Amino acid sequence: MSIGQPPTHADSGLGQLVSQLARESAVLVREEIALAKAELAQSVAAAERDAAKVAIGSALSIGGGLVLLAAIVLILAQLGLALWLSALIVAVVLLVVGAGLSLAGVKGLKHVSFVPQQTIQTVKEDAAWLQKIFH
Repeated sequence: MSIGQPPTHADSGLGQLVSQLARESAVLVREEIALAKAELAQSVAAAERDAAKVAIGSALSIGGGLVLLAAIVLILAQLGLALWLSALIVAVVLLVVGAGLSLAGVKGLKHVSFVPQQTIQTVKEDAAWLQKIFH
């Protein structure tokens, strides 16, 4: 198109294409944001499950430890061990089991990623696609 001449059909088609590209780019950005939110929600749910494992494991260790402590201490004392030694043996065993459960939950929490990997990948693909269009 030259200055002073009315726009041709090809010029108006290009304008429509640019307008459509802008609209579709906006839709794409909204979809990428929705995908990132979904990924983060999944990560938060996994973290909640692992944190619950830590809490439940700890609570069970404490509760079970109290009950077993009394019962096993009495059994060991009946077998001839000193009462204090019976209590010490039982306490050490319960602490080891409780620590194992808690560490398993902490290990799970370390593997939770709050980086939206899928969103990052699709944004890279979208950027590459846009570069092909404009180059």
